[in-house]
Amino acid sequence: MHPAEAQAEYRGRGRATWRGSRGQRPFRGLRGRGTAARGFRADPSAPRDAPPRAPPDKDLLDGLTPTPLRTVPRPALVGQAKPVVVTDMKVLGSYNWGKAPEPTIVVPGSPPQWRNRPLPYQVELDRGLAFVDENAFRAPNRYALLPLIAAVDKTCEIESLAGDKFDWAGEHADFLTTRNVLRRLLRWVDSPTDPGSEQFVDDFRIDTQLAGSTVLLNRWEKCDQQEMVWWSYGLNFEKATTTPASGITENTGHQRIISYDLDGLRMVVRFEVDAYLPENMKPKPKLEAEELTFANLAARLAGIDLATPKFQIPSHASPPSSRASASPEPFTCYHGLRVVEAGTPIPQRNLVDLSTRSERRMLDIDWSDFYIQHFLSQIDMHFVGVHERGLFSRVVKRSVLENDTGSEDLGAKIQPTLRKLRVALDTIRDSVLEHGQRGRLSLVCRQGELQVFERPSMASCLPQEILDRFIE
Repeated sequence: MHPAEAQAEYRGRGRATWRGSRGQRPFRGLRGRGTAARGFRADPSAPRDAPPRAPPDKDLLDGLTPTPLRTVPRPALVGQAKPVVVTDMKVLGSYNWGKAPEPTIVVPGSPPQWRNRPLPYQVELDRGLAFVDENAFRAPNRYALLPLIAAVDKTCEIESLAGDKFDWAGEHADFLTTRNVLRRLLRWVDSPTDPGSEQFVDDFRIDTQLAGSTVLLNRWEKCDQQEMVWWSYGLNFEKATTTPASGITENTGHQRIISYDLDGLRMVVRFEVDAYLPENMKPKPKLEAEELTFANLAARLAGIDLATPKFQIPSHASPPSSRASASPEPFTCYHGLRVVEAGTPIPQRNLVDLSTRSERRMLDIDWSDFYIQHFLSQIDMHFVGVHERGLFSRVVKRSVLENDTGSEDLGAKIQPTLRKLRVALDTIRDSVLEHGQRGRLSLVCRQGELQVFERPSMASCLPQEILDRFIE
């Protein structure tokens, strides 16, 4: 869960997944989990016997020119347009952060496994330091997108006979970014213009850079860690209801990278995964009586592909690690980042987003906010732990994108917002392309107004060798 979601629960706002501390999503460990926001994850290295101390916040305009280049107009919808849908979704890679002194990722890693723990149970309040942006905190030279590239390269190497790296130029991606960044843009395009409104968008910043013809949208935070002082149970709920997968010693944050077509834009998106549901825990589809015929059974069997799928998960509780017994783990060095091959790739259909809500806040929950989050990451399952002062009495389990009553209505409801996002992405892409490979632009939202600033420094979001791989 993300710390932002936790904060939202503390404030009692109904749109918790959309709001959080300034510049962050609702408390999900800053990563995006369930109680109040995402993106916040407890720092296991923080000392337990001393009060946590978070570093001072950076200024939103730190490192930017004093005067903005332009203001990005808020998109307006004109006439009817076709629905914005996700097509051609592919899993490119995944990883966990390791706990070694040197920056280390485990590829493919694995999210923690959902335990299906018997109810009820008591969970303690979240306390201590939580990660706001674990990738920026751990990555060498603060290259927050570097582990994304490294994980995709390593996955391609594992799956190809020749051990090839991923062809970033051949991917023809329009954007390479994170779900957090896209959610911030979504909040902006659809937020009211009245600063006094409860749904007024929080300030945020996104650093951009051009790599070949791909626009990098890099997450920017005022701080990498934040002390959890709000009324939230999300992170401890995750700990209480999941178990680290074999070969993964602790839940240090599992990240997945996918690509898809968003109404003509090729997107590469990274997001955090809360948990996975083993096959033996997944509900079986109910067949109507008329479906139980020999002809239909034969048709189903004829459509089965007996070849081993690329992403295959066993039915038992915890999949074995590819190198779970190896100690120490062999690694390769990737621009200062150690890459260890371990873990088991989990199919997209088994991924779960976790959230928490109090009984009172469940009465006014807005499911459309969750739909947006699941739409961007293409995760279908959503489990909401419902509690009274940390005593969890039930878990609401929903299928967000498929086979669930109301999913089509929710999808239709958020279409205007998605169309505005699509327009905004075109505008942003044009601005970044205009300034070329040496351009350094930042998008800054203050008081609901999105402006474009220049960064005088030529510092890059990625090492130059990697940037060159995006050029055809």
